[in-house]
Amino acid sequence: MGLSKLQQQLKKKEKERKSAGSKAAPTSAASKAKSAADAQAFLCAVCRTPFAVSAKAAALAEHAANKHAKLPEAQCWPGLADMRAAEAFKAAAKAG
Repeated sequence: MGLSKLQQQLKKKEKERKSAGSKAAPTSAASKAKSAADAQAFLCAVCRTPFAVSAKAAALAEHAANKHAKLPEAQCWPGLADMRAAEAFKAAAKAG
């Protein structure tokens, strides 16, 4: 005796799910290393808090003001002034 239409559909979906799970894209050691490096692109020099590569200068300055209020921003982020200048340059280039 054959399977009902619903049972056939469920069996087919389960088979597709299993095959899709086994075809996961392999991640190389290089891509894992790049991902880890991007996640910790900026490290606070005082407390070693990591910030992602996409962090903006304002977020870094806010960290310095909130966590290390008694210290100058430059002590936490030595490259913060250059980062602000680069962001201003990109904004000016976008504006026209």
